[in-house]
Amino acid sequence: MYIAPTAGAPMIFKTEVRAIAGLGLEGDRYALQLGSWKAKGETTHKKKRNVTLIALEDIRYSNSLMLPNHRYNSSETRRNFVTYGTNLTFLLGKEFSIGRVRLLAIEPSDPCDRPDKLCGKRGFEAAFERRGGLNCEILTSGLIRLNDPITM
Repeated sequence: MYIAPTAGAPMIFKTEVRAIAGLGLEGDRYALQLGSWKAKGETTHKKKRNVTLIALEDIRYSNSLMLPNHRYNSSETRRNFVTYGTNLTFLLGKEFSIGRVRLLAIEPSDPCDRPDKLCGKRGFEAAFERRGGLNCEILTSGLIRLNDPITM
């Protein structure tokens, strides 16, 4: 689990974080409305992003397409939650829980060039195409702890 206090700030690893319905994670750029993102082709911020998820399997696969010195660790993907063993595509458009917190998977999280710029690497957008994770809305507030299960 990761948060960043402002757009472009390094991601900070957390073992627990408070989710705030309709807003984001306590202390994170999206909850503080200090994040920076747009869907591909958009010139304005149309949809609200509370949190993002990415699968560890997708990070590993995408990294296998890259040169060793251009590979991304979990925090460098700029996603809030890194899952393991969960098919994120299956969650798209559905409600689910992380621990006791309910979320709605709104749309795929399209990769962009921001991680490249912040990490001084190249190739994130191409390597993570269709593997960038999910943008989600938080439906209920509560505490999420590291290793809380994802359930339908």
